Amino acid sequence: MLAFLRGRREALILPTAYILLLIFLYGSIHGFVYGRKHLKSFAVGHGTKTAEVANSTYIQLQAIVQTPTDISDFAGMGDRMALFARLAHAITQDESLDHKPLVALLRQQFHWWEPAWSIYAPWNSRGWIKKPATGIVICAGAQNFVYAGHLIRTLRNTLKSTLPIEIAYSGEADLPFVNRAALKALDNNIETLNLLDYFDDSIAGLQVGGFAQKPFAMLASRFQKVILLDADTIFLQNPDRIFETEPGLAETGTLFWHDRAFFQTDETNVDRHSWFQGLMDGREPSAMLNQSLFWTEKVYHEMESGIVCMDKGRPGVFMSLVFATWMNTHEVRGVTYAHTYGELHNHRSLNPTGDKESFWIAAELSGAPYHFNPTYGGIIGYKMQKGAQVCGSQLLHLDARRRPLWINSSLRKNKHTEGSREFATLTHWMAPGYNVSQLIGWEFGMVEGVDWCAHGTEVVEMTSEETRVVDHMIGVSSRVDILLLPPPPEKEEKKEEDEKEEGERERKEKEEKEKEEKEKKVEEAKEEK
Repeated sequence: MLAFLRGRREALILPTAYILLLIFLYGSIHGFVYGRKHLKSFAVGHGTKTAEVANSTYIQLQAIVQTPTDISDFAGMGDRMALFARLAHAITQDESLDHKPLVALLRQQFHWWEPAWSIYAPWNSRGWIKKPATGIVICAGAQNFVYAGHLIRTLRNTLKSTLPIEIAYSGEADLPFVNRAALKALDNNIETLNLLDYFDDSIAGLQVGGFAQKPFAMLASRFQKVILLDADTIFLQNPDRIFETEPGLAETGTLFWHDRAFFQTDETNVDRHSWFQGLMDGREPSAMLNQSLFWTEKVYHEMESGIVCMDKGRPGVFMSLVFATWMNTHEVRGVTYAHTYGELHNHRSLNPTGDKESFWIAAELSGAPYHFNPTYGGIIGYKMQKGAQVCGSQLLHLDARRRPLWINSSLRKNKHTEGSREFATLTHWMAPGYNVSQLIGWEFGMVEGVDWCAHGTEVVEMTSEETRVVDHMIGVSSRVDILLLPPPPEKEEKKEEDEKEEGERERKEKEEKEKEEKEKKVEEAKEEK
């Protein structure tokens, strides 16, 4: 019987292989022919205004993408992405227009990306596979996966969030299987997302990309509405309805938060502002840019990308994300980071946090709507006994009601203290106002054990409910430490001492028992005599 089954199996293998090969060849040839018939592709719109817009925009783009892109011409790329957004918008407005010619142009422009069916794109919403509308994407690596564990459990156990979660990483070396398995074991609604399956890493440079992975992770996600999180961020409120409760996000499809606002006069600060002003030459600043202290007052940083919210269902937002992702590819990020983070690097260098300014710059240059929470970064920690100061290591961000929404830099007292598992004291906070006269002052290293102290505006005490939430989160995170970390050194030493004492006690008990047995035998011998 086994021999018969083997023969049947072998007889089926070759025909099956031929059938699969024919299907593959048909799909490849069909896709090629479809890309060539671009005008006929959009002609099915029956002469509608939308079809005319699609055709004319496609013709423009087809001519433009033939010209190689100068990696320093961000303004020119912004113009291209505006055209891509216009074409995508037309396709989503008229279901008779096929999206394949658009995808073919995207492939031609961005060789590092294969727009897979599994990701969410505005035109993929027509597909038969139903994807969750809103979800959380966490970028995690071996160095910060414990913080990701804190984030996951506080979302689930404290805030009762039910949103699906994707853990994004770039290969086995970035987040080994054992770490991925440990994170997935924390909840049953978590999937992993290996970015190397979606992008050509010889161009993207993800395995040496650090925080550059973040826009790639958002782009590769299957979610339409994405909440992108650094592993060491912590939400202080349930984020499940953030796309409805935050007015700016509901209106524009994006929500960004400002970094700390401070001034620094040096060559890098002059360079970043003059560079960006050059990109804006001949362009009308958006209403959001005109409110920016980076644009109007030349503060050092603009955006903090620990959390980024984007609705990929909106074509302009989606294409601005593609633009931001391009800005973080291996070669291009040398230009991006040189002008946005403060240190001039060659094109192959890695700067770990230069990604943060790329999101809003991409939106501004491509004409996509975007929204910043108007409050620049604040601080959360504890109030000093003398003076109106708050000290801590956590950067604080507010919601539209000016209440604490999320923090960066984990729940640790100071995540930079190697080996420490001490948690922060979070009882008070301070945030700036909306203009340059209401900024807070920052002092680094003023108090031992924490990064910052801030002064200049009102010190606000946490409410009883906010305090309860933080206390619960610290308890939850303590239990995650037990699950994901080896026992701390002091506990190991105590364990060794306890084992030594236990061994000594057992030895003495054994000696006592042997002595008693010996004496008993002597007594029995005497009685026999």
